Amino acid sequence: MQITPEKKETPPSEEAGSSSEPKLEEEKKAEIRIESDPVRPVIAAVLSLVFAGLGHLYLRKWGRGVSILFVAAFLFKISGYSPRAMMLNVVLFVFSAFDAFSFGKRGHGIV
Repeated sequence: MQITPEKKETPPSEEAGSSSEPKLEEEKKAEIRIESDPVRPVIAAVLSLVFAGLGHLYLRKWGRGVSILFVAAFLFKISGYSPRAMMLNVVLFVFSAFDAFSFGKRGHGIV
C-alpha cells in the first residue's frame, strides 16, 4: 500500500488571482520594452516618408495606417502629376511621418 501526500486544495478565486498577476506584470514589461525602444519611432517616421501610412502599419495602428494609405493613393490617382496637386501628397507624407513618430514615442498621435 502506497501513501501519497495530500494536496491542499485552494479555491478557484485564489488560483486565478495568483496566476493572472504575473502575466499582467510580464505584459507590462513587454509593453514598456516596446515603447522605450528609441529606434521604433524613427523607423516609423522614415517608413511614412517613403509612403504615407506605412509607419502606422509598422506600429500596428491598423485603422489609421490603412486610412492614410488610401488617402495617399487617392491623391496620387487624382493629382495627374500636377505640381500643385502633388504638394498635397507632400503635406500628407510629412503629417504622417510626424504622427507615426508621435505614436512610436508617446503612444498617441498628433491629432
